[in-house]
Amino acid sequence: MVKKNTLSRRQFLKASAVSLAFPTRIPASALGKNGFTAPSERIVFGCIGLGGQGRHNMRAFSSQPDT
Repeated sequence: MVKKNTLSRRQFLKASAVSLAFPTRIPASALGKNGFTAPSERIVFGCIGLGGQGRHNMRAFSSQPDT
């Protein structure tokens, strides 16, 4: 006979609460510390159908430290 491991609802909620109680490590780069730009302050761009001028614009944007 194979014993099936079952987890009750109460055990699941207790295990979930314990795992949420531990602090999470957030890297300094995600907070914009130590010379990094925070993700919310970065410029995000996408390019479709780059021609000559588009390639120039893409290189110009890419050279910016906050892009």
